[in-house]
Amino acid sequence: MVYQSSSTQRQVQLSSAELLMLIISELILIVRDSGKGFACYIADLLSRCKVQKVVLHCVLSSVHSMKTSASDTTVVTPPNEPSSSRQTFTEEIVRFNDPLDECVRGCRFRASEHTEGYQVQLLRLLLALIMLEHQVNTQKGEDDTGPPVANTAAKPTGGSGYNLKFNAGLNIPQQPMFLAAILSALRQEHMKPLHQHWTTLVASSLPFMDLSLPHVVLHVIKQLCVNVEKLAAFYGQPGHKASCAACCIPADYAVTQVEALTVLCHYCLLDNTQQVSHAFSQQLLAGTASIHMGIPGANPGQIFNNLIHVFMPTPLQQDLASNKDKTGQLDPHVTSRRTVLSHLPRIIASVAVLWQAVTRGAEWEHQSCVLGSARIVKHQLLEFLSPISLHHGANFVAAIAVAWQERRQAHYTKVIPVANTDQQVLVYLVGAIRAMPIDTLVQTVHQVVKQPPPIHGAIKDLMLEVSVLELFYCYMQTNSGSQLVESWASLLILLKDGLTLSPPAQFLMLAILNEFVQKSPPLAEKKDQKDLQDITAKCGVTCRTRLDRKTGVQNPVESMEGGLPLFFYAKAGSLPLLIPPPLEEMSCMRTT
Repeated sequence: MVYQSSSTQRQVQLSSAELLMLIISELILIVRDSGKGFACYIADLLSRCKVQKVVLHCVLSSVHSMKTSASDTTVVTPPNEPSSSRQTFTEEIVRFNDPLDECVRGCRFRASEHTEGYQVQLLRLLLALIMLEHQVNTQKGEDDTGPPVANTAAKPTGGSGYNLKFNAGLNIPQQPMFLAAILSALRQEHMKPLHQHWTTLVASSLPFMDLSLPHVVLHVIKQLCVNVEKLAAFYGQPGHKASCAACCIPADYAVTQVEALTVLCHYCLLDNTQQVSHAFSQQLLAGTASIHMGIPGANPGQIFNNLIHVFMPTPLQQDLASNKDKTGQLDPHVTSRRTVLSHLPRIIASVAVLWQAVTRGAEWEHQSCVLGSARIVKHQLLEFLSPISLHHGANFVAAIAVAWQERRQAHYTKVIPVANTDQQVLVYLVGAIRAMPIDTLVQTVHQVVKQPPPIHGAIKDLMLEVSVLELFYCYMQTNSGSQLVESWASLLILLKDGLTLSPPAQFLMLAILNEFVQKSPPLAEKKDQKDLQDITAKCGVTCRTRLDRKTGVQNPVESMEGGLPLFFYAKAGSLPLLIPPPLEEMSCMRTT
């Protein structure tokens, strides 16, 4: 009798959440077609009924319920046990109303089907409420309510808990509870089957976040990077011992996580008019109907997709495309773009870890994996990086260079770099991006060297110009001579400006020039031959001057033919030998 009553109560919860979501969806249409007076009435009604507060607390309680269900708290502890190891009275009530099954879908760490289905329904309700808030503020003529959001949701307040206080007057995306619930859910490994629903919530609410957009997007991207890095251990290692929550991993989990990271980054970095439709792609929303809701005849996937199309009418899209800050504050889209670009090295580092895992071997690329096929994940990573490299090439190359230096071996003192295994992965990653051929890469490297982009949290003693030149030098070694010849015009400009850089960068310029001469065929144009001769002489003189100033250098040797310096070498152990091109090859290049 008690179980039947509890089951009926669960059905009432699900039905109530769905009914409230449908009511709010109808209110959005009515508010859009009504005037300012009705919008003010709805805003006052929501405030008096505390709808936002109740929904946020319900979402948080569902996350907390799943967190405690994964731990060993189902056994009643004796009264003499410490209070930290005993269930609270509230937790006992939750367990009584929603008892855990012995095994949910073959996993003992997951919550009950009702808890998962109820949380999915709450997320849809929360998204509808966010859209209603935005529509109400639009009708009232307000861009946003409340001050810019502070970093209170990302930092614990005191011991281990977050700032979970509801702040009246702030929209849902600005509430610390909103971001705290998202991050807590994405951190829990046993909640992986629901992570796609959480990322869908974030992606779908991007156009409605207003001033909280940079803050929310940054913290969610950071957590997605952590999740992506953890997935690398599952690829290419058949004997890998999975963690205790590995049984909770859903199918194509890696694909959905990379796809969510793609949507968030592209929304901030690329043109907004292109990202409105992409953010609500059916691929991202696929799988929303996979959770059993417990309501006969309910089709949650169809309902959710209908809500998306209903809530995004043409006037609202135009409002998003022409969004301008009227209060003198910086446009949140501009702020989010700058924020994501400054944290791009962290994103690239995480993506490179997964890239290295899925490209570990050709035989592994075609094997199946529950996380997603390595070939599909590889394609998804390229789809993520290619537009960024096309529209923000300098930031992309700088981020690769930062990751290059972080992967450098300790106490590495050689001037001419030799890429280790981890650094070679970055070289192959750049080479796999078709949107950045070698000529474009040379121009981008020149832009980074001439005007380095801002980087957040850069490592100590970062020499960006040296790292990017080392990366480019190793990348040149993977290209053919004909490809190098096509980039000669851009390479010449880079070499000329490189004469004013720091000494390590100047020697790298000479190494780059040497690599070009060794691999490329003779230049056809007389002007190009003359330019090659001049820049070789200038680079040689500059490097010799630097060597003469070094106290540890003994007898720098200069091999001359017609006044052209070819190579220098220093005391053993201080600088490596710069191998010159054959003399007859240099003579051929200078012949008229």
